[in-house]
Amino acid sequence: KKIKTCPDAYAIFETEASRDAAVEAAEASGGVEFHGNTLRLNASRVEPQTVQWKNCANTDLVVKAKRIAMGMCIMFAGLALWVVAFYLPYAWFTLTFNYSYGQEPGFVAGMTFSMVVVAGNALMYLVCSEVADRTRFIYIDDREVCYMLLYCFACVFNVALDLITTYMVAYRVNVGLRMKTYDGTLLSNLQSFSDRFESYAMQRTLANNLYAYAFPATFLIPFLIEPIATIYAPYKIMVMIVRTQPHIKGFMAENLLGGLVFDLSRYADLMLDAMIAVLIFFFPGGFNIQMFLGMALSHVYIYAFDHYRVLRSIQCCNYTDKMVDWWSQWLMAIPCGCMLACFVFKANCQPGYFCMEGDEMVTACSLAFFAHIFLHTLLLKFVVPKFGLTGDSDGADTNTYKECSQRLACSWFTANPVYCLRSQYVYKHSPPCTYYLPGKEHLIEKNEEIGLYFQDCPAKEE
Repeated sequence: KKIKTCPDAYAIFETEASRDAAVEAAEASGGVEFHGNTLRLNASRVEPQTVQWKNCANTDLVVKAKRIAMGMCIMFAGLALWVVAFYLPYAWFTLTFNYSYGQEPGFVAGMTFSMVVVAGNALMYLVCSEVADRTRFIYIDDREVCYMLLYCFACVFNVALDLITTYMVAYRVNVGLRMKTYDGTLLSNLQSFSDRFESYAMQRTLANNLYAYAFPATFLIPFLIEPIATIYAPYKIMVMIVRTQPHIKGFMAENLLGGLVFDLSRYADLMLDAMIAVLIFFFPGGFNIQMFLGMALSHVYIYAFDHYRVLRSIQCCNYTDKMVDWWSQWLMAIPCGCMLACFVFKANCQPGYFCMEGDEMVTACSLAFFAHIFLHTLLLKFVVPKFGLTGDSDGADTNTYKECSQRLACSWFTANPVYCLRSQYVYKHSPPCTYYLPGKEHLIEKNEEIGLYFQDCPAKEE
């Protein structure tokens, strides 16, 4: 009686059309009565491969809220660690450097800055992944949404700190050079942020620094390191461990030699690149082509690497829910909002446009940014679905469960570890339902009486 079971159960129908008919009938009747309780039917939005069965008891909203809050605390602790251990030493060096007569930190400082960016993003990669795992989502797709959003906003925080430091360094350099505005006013005599930011000397220096920050430090270097850090080095280390430890064999050895689990952090990586790239529109146009060409070439390399990784490195991956894509489309609101803010900034005091000065300009750009995010969200939520496909999918009436089970080893039965145990030890099925593992599909034995129709032979050795 003390065991708390999951409030959800999965029912398998012969066809997709029969499932939809059952859902509609249950909705029309207000649910299905069962032992004094009302059961409600919903069409599953995921496939069995994406269910994390060990987390199925995690349905209490209070427990989820506590875990998410704890995860946020862990993430902020990771950010604090990065700021204290990596960022503050670099910021202290750059801000105390002698910028008289236009002196600037040399190559070592620039490379250190690049490595600080890489280290910060790598740290957030690990922290956000751990937070998403500890939240214990039932579906992998939900876990990936949480991870992608946490990672994206953590990296945005890192970028914001980097850009603030870049601005302060650029200001000190130009003050050391005794730069003046077009009317002869010394840059050091300008009091407001907007006046300093709009001065040509700062615009030129910030554009140059932003480009150096973006390419190759952010756009390319982390992804050149990634194949070594995530594929080659782990594999070689695990080979040495398995080779030198005789007790590691069989299933344990296979797990150690298997590739890392594939995740959707690449959405956040590419979105971060787009956010940084559009910031170049705040500055003179001399770096526009270089910035977007560098991003395009970097993304070509990233695509080629991911193509290789999916085909040759990872074991398998399966994402069936549209929520990951929806949230990635929502994240596009940020670079688009930045572009609108850039337009407001560039249009200021131009013929036929408004003219604002000082803090009014900053406020107008901020309002434009957040207004676009609000409008972008409304369009995604209410307008875009109007153009989606409707109606039954192809083969909803003809494709049967048996046909799918003959093609696919992973089903709602073989993916559920508890059902596999019950099949063998409670129901005494012969042969019992075998738990599905990628690469071990040939071990699943056919038993039509319990809905197992899949049968395969072992894969040939390469």
